[in-house]
Amino acid sequence: MARSISKTMDNILFGDDANDRAIGVELCRTGKFAKAYDRYTGYMAYLCRKFGLKPNKHIVSHKVLDPQRRYDPQSWLQPHGISWERFISDVKRVYDAWAGSSEEIEAPKTGVKSAVTSNPEKVLRKGSKGAAVKELQKKLIAAGFKLPRFGADGHYGDETVAAVKAFQKVVGISVDGIYGPATDNKLDHYKKPSKKNESKSAVVTYPGKLIRIGARGKNVERIQRAVGVKADGIFGANTEKTVKAYQQRHGLSADGIVGPATWEKMF
Repeated sequence: MARSISKTMDNILFGDDANDRAIGVELCRTGKFAKAYDRYTGYMAYLCRKFGLKPNKHIVSHKVLDPQRRYDPQSWLQPHGISWERFISDVKRVYDAWAGSSEEIEAPKTGVKSAVTSNPEKVLRKGSKGAAVKELQKKLIAAGFKLPRFGADGHYGDETVAAVKAFQKVVGISVDGIYGPATDNKLDHYKKPSKKNESKSAVVTYPGKLIRIGARGKNVERIQRAVGVKADGIFGANTEKTVKAYQQRHGLSADGIVGPATWEKMF
């Protein structure tokens, strides 16, 4: 499930190179999710029976094994309304109901109905278009998460991804930029803070000095969210490269430095 790196969590848990000691199973991201999920849980249950493993003890996510770089399979389960706990529970249910251990025996179905299957408009991501995206954008703007460049245009681009991530961070849920059931529920019940309760750091004003590679802090985070990169508050080479691309797209001097003109365009 994880790439071998000396002394990383995966190797610590398995006591050796995890690629040699663990079985990696991928969750297919194409086709119908419900069908892929049934096969995924079924095969997990089969492997547990075949090798004498316990679903709730021996199934470990890539996120746990390599938390700095990985977020699977939660990155595909959660947009479909499936928590990690629900996934383990479904595997255990199949495991308990499956009397045989032969690979030729068909695994019982979980019968999962994901959010994508039951309500496709509730899962939106980069590249999505249409009325559902426009409605989401209006909700974000009403909640105080600005879309200064394009507004509610019905296109789920980098600006909308950044706004969704900013919202997810504020409400304390998984920050993946995907508008799934959890984000939808939080946004529907979100109350915009009154101006007197908003922190001064939330006010987006030009800091009065150029922001370039090597800079750190909240303003760097804002820039990173605006251009759609990881908002770690460190203006590194990747942020500079993405800022240059942003500047080029908007007819600005592509120097990778955020000055008044670039700031005004972003915010």
